[in-house]
Amino acid sequence: MMLAKKTFEDTCLRVERILDAISAQYPKLMHYNQIKLMHCQWYKDVALEKYSEATRLDYIRALRLLVTALGKEHWLSLLKIDTHTGAPSKIGAIKSSKRTVKRVRKGC
Repeated sequence: MMLAKKTFEDTCLRVERILDAISAQYPKLMHYNQIKLMHCQWYKDVALEKYSEATRLDYIRALRLLVTALGKEHWLSLLKIDTHTGAPSKIGAIKSSKRTVKRVRKGC
């Protein structure tokens, strides 16, 4: 299932903002493969405090996508991120479609 273009773009921007915030907080990170569970935990617990509940949920969905893209799905339960919530949970369909995965990786 394809995401609407606007949803796709918004989610990509949120993932980029998450990566920017993590790299600003942890300047020794040079590559996305260096992201660890503690970085995602910091983002979820500290960096999202300033946002409203709705915005926080949007960013948690984007964080879920990032964690999934990193191949660290087992982190989701440790981060207490529900894997069955919200609009971009249809991103689960992205995982099953190789063509869409390539678009996500190129687009983000």
